[in-house]
Amino acid sequence: MSMQGAENKYNFLRRLLLKDRRSPYFAQFIFLSVGLFLTLSAFFILESFVRALIEQEQVRVSQDFVEEVVGDFYAQTSPIEGVAALIALSDNPNPDEIGRVLAQKPETYARYTQIIWFYKASSGRWAFSHLFKSPERNEMGSSAVIQPNSALLKTLLEQGAHQSSQMTMPRNMKPFRARQLRQS
Repeated sequence: MSMQGAENKYNFLRRLLLKDRRSPYFAQFIFLSVGLFLTLSAFFILESFVRALIEQEQVRVSQDFVEEVVGDFYAQTSPIEGVAALIALSDNPNPDEIGRVLAQKPETYARYTQIIWFYKASSGRWAFSHLFKSPERNEMGSSAVIQPNSALLKTLLEQGAHQSSQMTMPRNMKPFRARQLRQS
């Protein structure tokens, strides 16, 4: 009986499908099913493609940003490296003469409020000289200007700025950092 019941169900389904195949609703159902499948497939494929494009664009934007920042740092350091080369190539560098050379091209040093040169004087003591002061310095006020003093020189010497042939950036200069924070 169970075998016959299974046959009856099979025959019933077969008749139902054969009967429904001839009806217009069956064709609509097939088109709807295929259309839904193709739509969902296209959506997931395009979504994956767009996600990959967005990730590539984010990587490109990140790389462009890094290159821009590096380029800005290079633009900031190249004039100072030129000053360092000028001092290194001079037989007996005179701060006043170097200052006059820098004053001839103020647009080259427009990004700086000041350029200070620390050097050992003939007496063997450390001294400093202002090689360049920006004409806009008065507009900015004294908060953006470094005031050379013995504490600044001590910090630079402790950090080994005088031992390197490379340009170095001072670290942990609390008075300067405090002034910059108040300015912003």
